[in-house]
Amino acid sequence: MKKLLLALMFWATTASAQDFKIPSKSWAHEHALAVRVNPLGLMLFSRLGHKWRLSSSDSMLFENTYLELGPSVAASPAWARGGVTLTVQPINLFRFRLKSEAIGLFGTFGSTQSWENGLQANNQGWSDSVLNAREDTVGDNYATYGLRSSAEGLLQAKVGPVAVRSTFQTVHQVLQLRDGDQLVYDQVLDVLIPNNGFALNNDADLLGLIQDGRFVAGVRHTWTHTPAAHDGDTPAYTQQRVGPMFMWSILDDASKAHGQVQLITMAQWWLQHANRTGQDVPQGIPYFVLAVKTSGFGLPWKRAQPVE
Repeated sequence: MKKLLLALMFWATTASAQDFKIPSKSWAHEHALAVRVNPLGLMLFSRLGHKWRLSSSDSMLFENTYLELGPSVAASPAWARGGVTLTVQPINLFRFRLKSEAIGLFGTFGSTQSWENGLQANNQGWSDSVLNAREDTVGDNYATYGLRSSAEGLLQAKVGPVAVRSTFQTVHQVLQLRDGDQLVYDQVLDVLIPNNGFALNNDADLLGLIQDGRFVAGVRHTWTHTPAAHDGDTPAYTQQRVGPMFMWSILDDASKAHGQVQLITMAQWWLQHANRTGQDVPQGIPYFVLAVKTSGFGLPWKRAQPVE
């Protein structure tokens, strides 16, 4: 039983990150800059929070459990959002995160396009070609604002050099859309979301750790779903993609303010999509991401405090 608990220990990308015991209380931060193709995007995500360790146990299951609360921001050339994030990790196998943010869409790059319902959207189309064509049409593309909230659960485990991880997220948003419209294109999830409605997303990873986790190679499957709306004209919709992902820990010293720096790349081929499996974009063109991520304890300009 003890070996089983050790096998199901908290997964981290490097051995030194696993060996670092978080302070009893400290600031923590995480930032990521990502460029994306199919669909095209450039995004920055940043979070700063005050973190409290929940347990003084040395058990692999409980030694790094924590609660974290603080501001978060995200931005692209087409939108920006900011708000508050609450993260709880009661056991090192599971993490739960709540986020509430105000969002503003600039009306650039076809960022805000909406329809009355799914029937109209499907008849007119919402492919890259259609969105680009509508971008300069008066009334079809406009600036707006609203609220966006999400709930996320992360389940993870590791046996030897093999790790599995599943991240499930529910997104809800309310935007000020033009009169009569109830469906809006979401650039982040690349899906149509009913206004005051939900979108579901799950990332499932199978990963192999190389050189004690300095290099990570694996496969990610992404599933995105929007339930049918009550209007009867917006059916449920599902899209899926799968492909390899790689992570390289360039720096890894969790005790430093910028102690962890990772380079992440991923290429996923669309298995199911309204527009990216040959309808508008050839299925052979993958969803591609290149990102740099940095994180650490303490304020970004200070070293983390000694462990208490």
